[in-house]
Amino acid sequence: MALGRMRYLLPLVVAWLVLLLGAMLATLGAVELQREIQLSAKGVHARGMLIDFELPRWRVPGALADLDLEVVRDPPIRVHVKSASLERDWHKGEALALICESLSPQAPVCRLDGFADRWLECVLLLIVGLPAVAVGGRLLIRT
Repeated sequence: MALGRMRYLLPLVVAWLVLLLGAMLATLGAVELQREIQLSAKGVHARGMLIDFELPRWRVPGALADLDLEVVRDPPIRVHVKSASLERDWHKGEALALICESLSPQAPVCRLDGFADRWLECVLLLIVGLPAVAVGGRLLIRT
Protein backbone atom coordinates (compact mmCIF):
# COMPACT_ATOMS: atom_id res chain seq x y z
CA MET A 1 0.00 0.00 0.00
CA ALA A 2 2.76 2.45 0.90
CA LEU A 3 4.67 1.65 -2.30
CA GLY A 4 1.62 2.51 -4.39
CA ARG A 5 1.25 5.82 -2.59
CA MET A 6 4.93 6.65 -3.16
CA ARG A 7 4.60 5.84 -6.85
CA TYR A 8 1.88 8.46 -7.05
CA LEU A 9 3.33 11.10 -4.71
CA LEU A 10 6.92 11.17 -5.97
CA PRO A 11 6.09 12.34 -9.53
CA LEU A 12 3.62 14.84 -8.08
CA VAL A 13 6.23 16.32 -5.72
CA VAL A 14 8.85 16.42 -8.49
CA ALA A 15 6.38 18.17 -10.82
CA TRP A 16 5.59 20.82 -8.21
CA LEU A 17 9.28 21.37 -7.41
CA VAL A 18 10.19 21.80 -11.09
CA LEU A 19 7.22 24.14 -11.58
CA LEU A 20 8.04 26.27 -8.54
CA LEU A 21 11.78 26.44 -9.30
CA GLY A 22 11.04 27.43 -12.89
CA ALA A 23 8.55 30.07 -11.76
CA MET A 24 11.09 31.50 -9.32
CA LEU A 25 13.86 31.65 -11.95
CA ALA A 26 11.56 33.11 -14.60
CA THR A 27 10.30 35.75 -12.16
CA LEU A 28 13.84 36.76 -11.21
CA GLY A 29 14.76 36.94 -14.89
CA ALA A 30 11.70 39.08 -15.69
CA VAL A 31 12.42 41.47 -12.80
CA GLU A 32 16.07 41.83 -13.89
CA LEU A 33 15.01 42.34 -17.52
CA GLN A 34 12.54 45.05 -16.49
CA ARG A 35 15.26 46.73 -14.40
CA GLU A 36 17.67 46.74 -17.35
CA ILE A 37 15.00 48.14 -19.68
CA GLN A 38 14.29 50.94 -17.19
CA LEU A 39 18.02 51.62 -16.83
CA SER A 40 18.34 51.85 -20.62
CA ALA A 41 15.48 54.34 -20.75
CA LYS A 42 16.40 56.50 -17.75
CA GLY A 43 20.12 55.90 -17.26
CA VAL A 44 22.89 58.26 -18.26
CA HIS A 45 25.39 56.93 -20.77
CA ALA A 46 28.94 57.92 -19.91
CA ARG A 47 32.53 57.00 -20.68
CA GLY A 48 35.06 56.09 -18.06
CA MET A 49 38.86 55.87 -18.09
CA LEU A 50 40.16 52.63 -16.56
CA ILE A 51 42.43 53.51 -13.63
CA ASP A 52 42.92 50.17 -11.91
CA PHE A 53 41.50 46.65 -12.12
CA GLU A 54 41.68 43.37 -10.25
CA LEU A 55 41.17 40.03 -11.95
CA PRO A 56 39.82 37.13 -9.87
CA ARG A 57 42.35 34.75 -8.32
CA TRP A 58 40.57 31.68 -9.62
CA ARG A 59 39.31 30.99 -13.12
CA VAL A 60 36.01 32.68 -12.32
CA PRO A 61 34.90 35.12 -15.04
CA GLY A 62 34.78 38.79 -14.20
CA ALA A 63 36.84 41.56 -12.71
CA LEU A 64 36.65 44.55 -10.38
CA ALA A 65 37.69 47.91 -11.81
CA ASP A 66 38.08 51.55 -10.78
CA LEU A 67 37.25 54.12 -13.44
CA ASP A 68 37.28 57.90 -13.65
CA LEU A 69 34.02 59.11 -15.19
CA GLU A 70 34.46 61.61 -17.99
CA VAL A 71 31.93 64.23 -16.96
CA VAL A 72 31.84 67.98 -17.39
CA ARG A 73 32.74 68.48 -13.74
CA ASP A 74 36.17 68.98 -12.28
CA PRO A 75 37.60 66.76 -10.74
CA PRO A 76 36.40 63.54 -12.39
CA ILE A 77 34.20 61.18 -10.39
CA ARG A 78 35.80 57.87 -9.34
CA VAL A 79 33.46 54.89 -9.70
CA HIS A 80 33.95 51.22 -8.81
CA VAL A 81 32.40 48.66 -11.18
CA LYS A 82 32.17 44.87 -11.27
CA SER A 83 32.34 43.16 -14.64
CA ALA A 84 31.04 39.75 -15.64
CA SER A 85 32.63 39.83 -19.08
CA LEU A 86 34.33 36.61 -20.07
CA GLU A 87 36.53 37.89 -22.88
CA ARG A 88 37.60 41.38 -21.87
CA ASP A 89 41.29 42.28 -21.97
CA TRP A 90 41.84 44.93 -19.34
CA HIS A 91 44.31 47.76 -20.07
CA LYS A 92 44.92 50.78 -17.84
CA GLY A 93 43.93 54.00 -19.57
CA GLU A 94 41.31 52.27 -21.72
CA ALA A 95 38.01 54.13 -22.25
CA LEU A 96 34.94 52.02 -21.38
CA ALA A 97 31.25 52.61 -22.03
CA LEU A 98 29.17 52.90 -18.85
CA ILE A 99 25.54 53.39 -17.96
CA CYS A 100 24.84 55.24 -14.72
CA GLU A 101 21.79 55.37 -12.49
CA SER A 102 23.25 58.27 -10.54
CA LEU A 103 26.15 60.63 -11.17
CA SER A 104 26.28 62.20 -7.73
CA PRO A 105 29.88 62.86 -6.64
CA GLN A 106 29.23 61.25 -3.23
CA ALA A 107 27.89 57.91 -4.50
CA PRO A 108 27.88 57.35 -8.26
CA VAL A 109 26.11 54.18 -9.39
CA CYS A 110 27.45 52.94 -12.74
CA ARG A 111 27.87 49.66 -14.58
CA LEU A 112 29.67 48.61 -17.71
CA ASP A 113 27.34 48.92 -20.68
CA GLY A 114 27.81 45.54 -22.33
CA PHE A 115 25.72 42.44 -23.00
CA ALA A 116 27.54 40.21 -20.50
CA ASP A 117 27.40 42.84 -17.77
CA ARG A 118 23.77 43.88 -18.19
CA TRP A 119 21.65 41.38 -20.09
CA LEU A 120 23.25 37.94 -19.77
CA GLU A 121 21.97 37.08 -16.28
CA CYS A 122 18.32 37.95 -16.96
CA VAL A 123 18.34 36.20 -20.34
CA LEU A 124 19.82 33.03 -18.83
CA LEU A 125 17.30 33.06 -15.98
CA LEU A 126 14.46 33.33 -18.48
CA ILE A 127 15.96 30.65 -20.76
CA VAL A 128 16.11 28.22 -17.83
CA GLY A 129 12.98 29.32 -15.96
CA LEU A 130 10.36 29.39 -18.70
CA PRO A 131 11.02 25.86 -20.03
CA ALA A 132 11.12 24.57 -16.43
CA VAL A 133 7.66 26.06 -15.87
CA ALA A 134 6.44 24.37 -19.05
CA VAL A 135 7.96 21.00 -18.08
CA GLY A 136 6.67 21.24 -14.51
CA GLY A 137 3.20 22.16 -15.71
CA ARG A 138 3.18 19.31 -18.19
CA LEU A 139 4.31 16.86 -15.51
CA LEU A 140 1.64 18.15 -13.18
CA ILE A 141 -1.08 17.69 -15.80
CA ARG A 142 0.07 14.13 -16.48
CA THR A 143 -0.05 13.07 -12.82
